Amino acid sequence: MALYNTLLESTPKVSPKTPDSVREPRVSGLDLNYDPKTERLTYSARVHSNSTPSNYDVLIEFSDVKQNQGLTEEEIQQGFQPKPSLNNNEVKVFCNCTNYRFRFDEPNRSNGVGTGPAFPTYVRKTNRAPNNPAQLPGVCSHIIELMNYLVTQGFIID
Repeated sequence: MALYNTLLESTPKVSPKTPDSVREPRVSGLDLNYDPKTERLTYSARVHSNSTPSNYDVLIEFSDVKQNQGLTEEEIQQGFQPKPSLNNNEVKVFCNCTNYRFRFDEPNRSNGVGTGPAFPTYVRKTNRAPNNPAQLPGVCSHIIELMNYLVTQGFIID
């Protein structure tokens, strides 16, 4: 697994336009699930695309999140979920958009940073060069938008 910033840094090497395509996030159906036994915190949401009328399913999973991590005493008393840190907690990601599927899903899974449902096996129909020949892990704009939203809303510590 890796820290989110590592994925963010390698993304432009594979998909140069991705960082520039990130807009104000439009997130719906946010759900979070914390499992104290495995110390995993998973965020799932639908992120609306800025370029198409589609919505994409995005998953972000943090590991080694302690039960009261990042919480104040008042937040603990109110039953808040822990807050992972971008600088300390490793992450796994998934999005069902085509950019993620064809550029990052396979490299992310082979590098231990992919999660979520597996895509059906794709059989190449052209002899065009692969989208990510170096197999670098990374993220799509929808993952970036959800992560920005979670940080802005105080769910994650930057």
